[in-house]
Amino acid sequence: MQDATAVATPEETTALPYRGFNPDGAPSSKTNLMEASKQWWSRPDDERFLSLEELHASTLERADRSDVQLLRSEEITAHGRFAELEGEDMSMMVFETPEGITMPTNWSFGQLCRQAKFDSRTAIRTHPKIAADGINYGLREVNPSEDCLAMTMTQNGEQVFRAVTSSGYGRIYDHKVVEMVQRMNDRQGNRWKIPGASYASSNPRRATTLYASDRDCFIFLVDESTPIEVPHPNRTDGHETLFRGFFLWNSEVGKTSFGLATFLYNFVCDNRIVWGAQDVKELRIRHTSGAPERFEREGQAVLRKYAAATLDETRATVQKAITTKVGSTDDEVLEWLGKRGFTKAQGGEVMKAAAAEEGEARSVWDLVQGGTALARQQTHTDSRLDTEKRASALLNTI
Repeated sequence: MQDATAVATPEETTALPYRGFNPDGAPSSKTNLMEASKQWWSRPDDERFLSLEELHASTLERADRSDVQLLRSEEITAHGRFAELEGEDMSMMVFETPEGITMPTNWSFGQLCRQAKFDSRTAIRTHPKIAADGINYGLREVNPSEDCLAMTMTQNGEQVFRAVTSSGYGRIYDHKVVEMVQRMNDRQGNRWKIPGASYASSNPRRATTLYASDRDCFIFLVDESTPIEVPHPNRTDGHETLFRGFFLWNSEVGKTSFGLATFLYNFVCDNRIVWGAQDVKELRIRHTSGAPERFEREGQAVLRKYAAATLDETRATVQKAITTKVGSTDDEVLEWLGKRGFTKAQGGEVMKAAAAEEGEARSVWDLVQGGTALARQQTHTDSRLDTEKRASALLNTI
């Protein structure tokens, strides 16, 4: 694996906007999405892909080399072996299963420790043979009859644990997620692309927003070819230029849930911050037993509907939301929000955020933006998703 320092450092990159640049010359006050930028800073070159085809080939090849088997906890035995190794190198411990000796990765070692109810940090700091005794005690005495799903693959001639999850884990494979995006983009004439960057032609791998490792995948695509011009009474030029984009992420080994976030935005800068994001909608599917079916039923339907929406439909919805006033006083707006599931306190917070974002809190669009901004301030995932859902649902009232 290449070192992550192959990725540009902050000193090498300035936040130069590309398409979607705010014509007023200043960043929008809307929500700025940092998720893609975090991926861009952290991914080494061997986790960066230039096309959906390349990304799909890599994730499919990894899945084809993987095997999943159901094991009982007591069928797994840890063996510590002494070695003069520095750092957190899990080659100091191997695991024996009915299939033979299997090496853990750092990720799967943590999962095996959770299966044994044994703290992984303690195991790392302890002599490997003592740690193995503690893990084996947990697997046999603390959690002896617990079934688990072990995902293994052959790597450099050795059998390796990719993941050890509960028996109820509903695996959504990364290559299936990429295939979903490929099918959608084929139907849309391949208009969804990696966001432009000033250095894309000279260093396309640095500019890409398609990522995958043995733990997860992340996709960020935009439709830059069809800008949406909507009237905006609060802007000096009387209109606003928006583009459509989406994030999609998944882990087939239990690192994260499946997720899809769709949004309108003003521009994407060179370091992949999405500026002026609006109408942010998010779908998450936890990897429970029903996750693969929900992915097929809900995830694909949401992406297809979002991608297939015409510009006229999007423009008309935004314009109507901007021009539809829900009240002429704060009390009238609070009453309107109250009829749509917001408490008085929540309504006040939405209005305060709307005034900060839009300059006032009178139209449906103001309140949608206020609700979205409020949601992004919430750290608890369930609360944030609930607020985002209720804020976006306000568009359905017009």
